[in-house]
Amino acid sequence: MAQLLIKRLLQLLGVAWGVSTLTFLLMRSLPGDMAYRIAAGRYGMDAVDTTSADLVRAELGLDQGPFQAYLQWFADLLTGNLGNSLVSGMPVVDELWHMLSHSFYLAMAGVALSMLIAVPLGIATAWWGAGLTG
Repeated sequence: MAQLLIKRLLQLLGVAWGVSTLTFLLMRSLPGDMAYRIAAGRYGMDAVDTTSADLVRAELGLDQGPFQAYLQWFADLLTGNLGNSLVSGMPVVDELWHMLSHSFYLAMAGVALSMLIAVPLGIATAWWGAGLTG
C-alpha cells in the first residue's frame, strides 16, 4: 500500500512539474513583445515607448535569459510567490483565494447536502435491502 502511495505521489509531482513547465514555455512563446503589451495595458497604447517597455521588462524579469527566467519562476512557484496580477496589481494568491473560497463553500454545501440524503438512504437500504432486491 505504501509503495502504491509513493508511486502515485511521484506521478503527481511529475504531472505538476510537466504542466507548470509547459505553462511557462507557452507563456514565453507568445508572439510579440510581452513588455510592450503590458506597458500598453498600464500606460495606454499611445504612451508606450521603448523606455516604458524597458522599465516593465526589468521590473518583471523579462530581460533574463530563458533558463535563468525558468529557474527564478520555478523557485517563486515552489515558495508560493505567484507575483502580482498584471490586470489589477493585487497579489495573485489573494485573488485566487477570493475566487476559490466561493468554490470551496459551494463544494462543502454539496457534500453536506449529499450526506443528508445519502446516509439516511443508505441506512434505509441496509435495513430493508433484502426485501427490495428479491
